[in-house]
Amino acid sequence: MRKLILLLVSSFALSFSLLAQVKIEGRIIDQSGEALPGVTVVEDGTNNFSVSDADGNYVLTDVDKNSTLVFSFIGMIKEEIKVGNKTRIDVVMQEDAVNLEEVVAIGYGTVKKRDLTGAVQSIKSAEITQVPTGNMMQALQGRVAGLDIVRTSGRATSGVNMTLRGRRSISGSNTPLFIIDGVIGNYEDINPNDVESIEILKDASSTAIYGSAGANGVIIVTTKKGQKGKTTVNVDSYYGVNGFLQFPPVRTGEDYIELRRQANLTTGAYVEGDPDSKLFSNAEWDAIQNNQWVDWFELGTRNGVLQNHSVSMSGGNENTIGYFSLNYYNEEGILNDDDITRYSFRANVEHQAREWLKAGLNINGAFIDQNERKGQYFTRVLSLLPMGTPYNADGSINPFPLPDDPQLSPLADMAEDQYENNEISLGVNPTTYLQINPIKGLTAKSVFSGYLNFS
Repeated sequence: MRKLILLLVSSFALSFSLLAQVKIEGRIIDQSGEALPGVTVVEDGTNNFSVSDADGNYVLTDVDKNSTLVFSFIGMIKEEIKVGNKTRIDVVMQEDAVNLEEVVAIGYGTVKKRDLTGAVQSIKSAEITQVPTGNMMQALQGRVAGLDIVRTSGRATSGVNMTLRGRRSISGSNTPLFIIDGVIGNYEDINPNDVESIEILKDASSTAIYGSAGANGVIIVTTKKGQKGKTTVNVDSYYGVNGFLQFPPVRTGEDYIELRRQANLTTGAYVEGDPDSKLFSNAEWDAIQNNQWVDWFELGTRNGVLQNHSVSMSGGNENTIGYFSLNYYNEEGILNDDDITRYSFRANVEHQAREWLKAGLNINGAFIDQNERKGQYFTRVLSLLPMGTPYNADGSINPFPLPDDPQLSPLADMAEDQYENNEISLGVNPTTYLQINPIKGLTAKSVFSGYLNFS
């Protein structure tokens, strides 16, 4: 009887515990009603969490009714909501109002953030330079609601694909329009250390001035200018290493032979006690007898290197300000013969000729030298036998590691005069402008810009 009572009490406790665990689902949007992907939803005080999908939807299971859900996202105010008897919790997240007094650039000029009604998000220089990258847009990954940024590949020479608030076209371009210091420009030539701010214009009211060109959204980049006062010099430098966290270990020696035994046992092509030579071709068996094992992954890869060195100088007086910068950026990919080197400069000067008249000159340029390795390297590594002679006696690459085997070495494209994909380009972008303020509150600005590219 006592055991029965204990069993009933235990069953009741278990049932009560299960009833206290609920499944919560919902949708997360911003103030304009747009879905917020990537919002972290955490059951406070636990490791139970979920992340909202591309439509802002989330599901969180095994939630205690007495707990609190915490919703957090970069640039938004953290929300905390008690669960209670709810099974659905929809959230409208508010933008962090700490910096409402800051000035942001829009299509019509500049305006204080507090007076802005359109969907515009501003990213300042300090946030951009926190990320070690030579591509300023890569530094924005995960920082802007609605802006999806994906690197096209792991190559050193790869760029990024961007979509702002989803795809607008099935077959056409979905890349936002880039405005660099007031004119359409190429952001890939810009040193991230030269960027003062980036404004992302998302909705129709913000992009209307650009017409159909702004259909995919508009990204306005404002570069740094000189400041009145004494001359200042800034130096920024970093060095990093890229590599694999983990790659499947290559089976060689007895480990590989045992693998072939087991594989052939399942097909009946091999029986316990048969000689191992039965498992291999003559060329393969000769390589094994000569201990010619090869780790193709090790031969074709390396630790990637990333380095960036910048120096800038700015200054000015009451009438004239100037800014000048130099940058060296180099990235070596994890594959041999995959690298990019960029030398860039930027200079601007602005002169206040009269109280109502201002003139300026901007000029920036970049010299880029990039080498791209032929594709499918890892596919070939995984399909090629881990044996043979990768190099000839004179040190040159052996295109066919195993005699009488048509499989090409994954190193073959590295052989001299076999394959080269090298691109060298020089781009210079001069811009001059004249700004007139005939009356208070009215500004007229004329801009002349050109782009010279040699490749």
